[in-house]
Amino acid sequence: YVDATGAQPVEKDSFNKPHITSWHGLMTSSVAAGNGYMSDRLYRGVAYQANLVLVKTGHPEGRGIREADIQRALTWVLDNYQRFQIKIVNISLGGDHPANGKLSELDRLVEEAVRRGMVVVAAAGNTGAERLVSPASATSAITVGGLDGRNTYDQRLWRLYHSNYGQVAHMQHKPELLAPAIWLAAPMLPHTRVHNEGIFLCRLDQTIGQLLQPNHMAERSREEEPRSQLEAVRRKLRKRMIEGKYIHPHYQHVDGTSMAAPLVSATVALMLEANPMLSPVEVKHMLMSTATPLKGFPVNRSGAGLINAGRAVAAARRASRGVWNVMPFSPHLQDGQIHLTYFDPSNRAGRVALIGSFNDWSLQGYEMRSRSPGLWQISIPRPPVGNYAYKFLVDDHWVHDPENLIRVEDGYGGFSSILEVSA
Repeated sequence: YVDATGAQPVEKDSFNKPHITSWHGLMTSSVAAGNGYMSDRLYRGVAYQANLVLVKTGHPEGRGIREADIQRALTWVLDNYQRFQIKIVNISLGGDHPANGKLSELDRLVEEAVRRGMVVVAAAGNTGAERLVSPASATSAITVGGLDGRNTYDQRLWRLYHSNYGQVAHMQHKPELLAPAIWLAAPMLPHTRVHNEGIFLCRLDQTIGQLLQPNHMAERSREEEPRSQLEAVRRKLRKRMIEGKYIHPHYQHVDGTSMAAPLVSATVALMLEANPMLSPVEVKHMLMSTATPLKGFPVNRSGAGLINAGRAVAAARRASRGVWNVMPFSPHLQDGQIHLTYFDPSNRAGRVALIGSFNDWSLQGYEMRSRSPGLWQISIPRPPVGNYAYKFLVDDHWVHDPENLIRVEDGYGGFSSILEVSA
């Protein structure tokens, strides 16, 4: 942990007393790499096993964050990145002045960080204006805009989040890509008014829910406390929970490109875990080339499209030497057969099988073959034209195909991947 709010950044071993100005940093870092401890791992971050160096910046008296504050923090990173093996820099902050076609001093620091091998990810901003400020205006940064996915996989319902966009130096258009910017879960800063209210409302809602259970109401049927009264209280309670975005005693929904950017940073962490030799330029290219194009959305606001983390990590893995080099993404049609691939990062799976609606969810004859450490494959005859739900059974756990973005909810809190077979 580094406190860079003063003129000279100070390194500290730990921090136990949350400061009110730390709420933003807590949420962004948790979206990327939180372990989800307070939610029994339900709301853990994308790269929850990543190591973090937390650098806090701003005015020591909490008077906002200026461009000079971000420069001071990034300068510390440049001076210490080798000592802490920093590979990715997430900056969910914005400077003071809009891009004018020239690199600002902060932009130049970003360029130097990338030149030294760090991937820099920056939030585009949230005003919906054609206006980018540093570091989002740095040409080598990966600038992230936002998508409002409406909590659905139906792309027809997706909308652009009100994120910023624009042209920067060298006539480059940004953002490079989008990431979800709303309905993201993050922990609340402990012992604050918001956190205390969240605990109270969520626990009261749970208690009322228990009282409304049939067995409780039967026991209390002789008392003069009608069910309608409890339901009225719960409706008011739920309204306030929605207003406050409370989803758990310790978590709430957050939004903004500040939260979209760490989703990209976390994906980059997974990419570098799969292939540590990737350069920042290669990472940016893979993120953009594997993104899901957004039909009907203006390119100057949506860039290459929506980040596809599964495909990006798969592309990183295939860029390494070995059997992955010539392997297409899963699922793949070739020579009248469907080829599917599953990768087990831990290389601990003893058995992997393909199960789907095309075979009535039967295990027989669909055992996958281990081709190399962690790599499992199977080829099946092409089924008739149609859409088929499928999953991988990894030992005793059901897993959707991470390389296939087309999926639907399975009704059990997870997803089934969809195999589309056309004429």
